Amino acid sequence: MKEISAVALVISLIFTSGCSEKTTTEIEQRNGLYYALNETKPFTGAYKKSYPNGQKELEGNLKGGQQIGLWTTFFENGQKKQEVNFNNGQLNGLSIFFFENGQKKLEGNYKDGYQNGLATRWDKNGQKEYEINYKDGKLNGLWTTFFKNGKKNKNTI
Repeated sequence: MKEISAVALVISLIFTSGCSEKTTTEIEQRNGLYYALNETKPFTGAYKKSYPNGQKELEGNLKGGQQIGLWTTFFENGQKKQEVNFNNGQLNGLSIFFFENGQKKLEGNYKDGYQNGLATRWDKNGQKEYEINYKDGKLNGLWTTFFKNGKKNKNTI
């Protein structure tokens, strides 16, 4: 029984030591990859940056020096500025941008670094301004604009 407990302990130590996430607040970009300062190996772990007043400015994750997953930036007042998703260093998935007052400004999707699908823009008061469709980073189909009252203005190709 003691042997099984010892083996289980060793296995758990191996797995947990290999899974500990590093965090850095200082990175630099070299040849398209991110490195912790004075390091030769591309960084893997969490990256966090703050404004001089201590307020959070940015947080995201890197794997092998490339951005992965959700990256969030903030205005100096603490409101979210943007939430963007990455896969292997390229924009991939939902991206949302905000006004400093917290209202959504722009929302769209990316695939392999290119805008793909519906993109919507709002004004500072939350009124929809337009909707555009993209495919592989190029306009695709209608561009719909809206009046200030929220009703559709016109569709443009």
